[in-house]
Amino acid sequence: MLLITNLATLAILVSVGRHLRVLPKAYQRLVVEKRVPGLTSAHEINRRFQPDRQLHEIYDSSNVHYLVIGDSLTSQVSWQELMGRSDIAGRGINGDTSAGVLERIDDYNPLEWQRIFLLIGTNDVLQGERTKQTLGNIKAIVEKLQRSPQQRKTSLLTVPPLARWMQHAEKRNESISVLNEQIKQLETENTSVLDLAVLLRDDDGYLSAAYTVDGIHMNAQGYLVLKSLLESSLPTTQTKNDHGVEN
Repeated sequence: MLLITNLATLAILVSVGRHLRVLPKAYQRLVVEKRVPGLTSAHEINRRFQPDRQLHEIYDSSNVHYLVIGDSLTSQVSWQELMGRSDIAGRGINGDTSAGVLERIDDYNPLEWQRIFLLIGTNDVLQGERTKQTLGNIKAIVEKLQRSPQQRKTSLLTVPPLARWMQHAEKRNESISVLNEQIKQLETENTSVLDLAVLLRDDDGYLSAAYTVDGIHMNAQGYLVLKSLLESSLPTTQTKNDHGVEN
């Protein structure tokens, strides 16, 4: 009787597995994509990471002197149109983390940029990454950027909080607050800190409903706040190219 029950259970599991295509999916994740649960970094699982990274490599960056790097907070807006200048470009990747930026930051060293704006950390918090690890990644990113022989500047933006209606918003905002306080300690002669979080939060410390579409991402008004903040670190006139023409 027990054998019959076990066989019946096995038959049900096989049938369900076929219906849900469990084995092909497992093969795709473990063998083709080399995604091992618990061992694979978030940016390695992110389906946008490699495609967008490759696109960044082929973009024409010859006249770009300012880069905005980060996650979806930086990838979903046209920076040249928002800022009204052609010498700035975005290099954000949806779903990226501080570990992902650390892996790809060397991609941008050959470019003739003068300042990089870095906004990263939201996905680290959402995915439960330790604040110590996130801060360590950000420190390593800054160190890599400052190894360049050119006189280059880095601007770190503090991470906006979550809106009050988001799941676990209070606990996650506590982690964001701790991270932001530690980011502020990284300010040096060549590394400035722009406090975006304080401009977007409400009186209770949550992301203001006036600046968000979904509790995490900024709406148009939020990007106007960010635009004004970035402009404080940009020259009023655009950088000129080799022909003396403003980019």
